[in-house]
Amino acid sequence: MGPLKTFNSHPEEWFELAQALKINYTHQDFSPLASNADPSEILKMFVESGLQGPLFKEIRDVFLIAEIPLPDGSKKILICRNMTSVYHAEEDFIRQLKIFCQKSKLALGTVVKIWINFSPCSRCSKRLMDFQASIGQRVSFRLVFAYLFMIKRPSQADQSRVSDKTHMENVKGLHQLLLMQSENTLLPFNEQECQNLAQVLGINNFPYPPARKEGDTNFEQDVVDILNNSLTL
Repeated sequence: MGPLKTFNSHPEEWFELAQALKINYTHQDFSPLASNADPSEILKMFVESGLQGPLFKEIRDVFLIAEIPLPDGSKKILICRNMTSVYHAEEDFIRQLKIFCQKSKLALGTVVKIWINFSPCSRCSKRLMDFQASIGQRVSFRLVFAYLFMIKRPSQADQSRVSDKTHMENVKGLHQLLLMQSENTLLPFNEQECQNLAQVLGINNFPYPPARKEGDTNFEQDVVDILNNSLTL
């Protein structure tokens, strides 16, 4: 038996593993399940991410939907998701966007709207910034997230599952990402954004649960407090 190999987050290594296991993946469709996922289930996952109390669900799947405006007035939609705990949805998005940019030239100042059910971790914030820098900041992001990933919420009493170090790293990443954008573009998911995303996904009459709506006020205030104070613990 040969030495064990530790796989990192690079798609090339997962692609090699897929080949060895005779799984028919290609670089172009490296997101199995993402493009074939039921849009209603995706939207339901956004709504359920962050529900508190007896309705709490531990959501491990992360979906990212991006809407890219094109020079001719049309829009390109990318549906991305995490593959493993180390290959995040943001990486899949950057991979797909790079491929798209090789084929289509985006106008200077293009704002890509992103919906993601968890805010980026510190590493993914840096990945998004590095991509922007690599194309001369032609693109900025308007990012809507349904819940905060590994960040302590001021309105929540029990924060023991998130260490101070992890909290600070993720908050710092969001602050740095915010500073690179053309406007205040890190926004909390709410009923209006749910309807906006439903329209992008081609869903009609998606009911917004009262339990989610009740918690939105506290969630929105937590996001404001965290983004306005980089030292929030």
